Amino acid sequence: MSQPKDTLAGNNDKIIKCIADLKKQRKELEFLIGKQQEEQSTLQTEMERITLRLGVISKGHARRVAAKDNYDIAIKNAEESYQEIVTLSGRLLQSIRKNMSELEEAMDKKIGTDTNVKPQSNSSLSENSGRELPHLIESSLLSL
Repeated sequence: MSQPKDTLAGNNDKIIKCIADLKKQRKELEFLIGKQQEEQSTLQTEMERITLRLGVISKGHARRVAAKDNYDIAIKNAEESYQEIVTLSGRLLQSIRKNMSELEEAMDKKIGTDTNVKPQSNSSLSENSGRELPHLIESSLLSL
């Protein structure tokens, strides 16, 4: 009988030791699970913060892209308008030069063909030209 008792006592000690080892391993595992839960919670919070920040940045980016597009349109319109002004000013200059040339020719013919008329002084010519020039400019603009 002592042998079964010894065997039972030996097995009991081994069983108790195994249960203690299992409890120790479980405690270590619980510690690791707790650490992972903390890390998961921290990462989840950080991910939410980053997601919110990304939303803010995306909205700001979209507004800036829209503003840049508006600048592009405004610049294009201004350049086109400026080009029209350059073209029209060139035409106006040509028209004025043509009219001035025609006026000078007409004045030369008037003065050259009429022998009874004394040539007018430069001040009289410029006064007449000064009165006729606005009409010429106006007619030049209308012909554009």
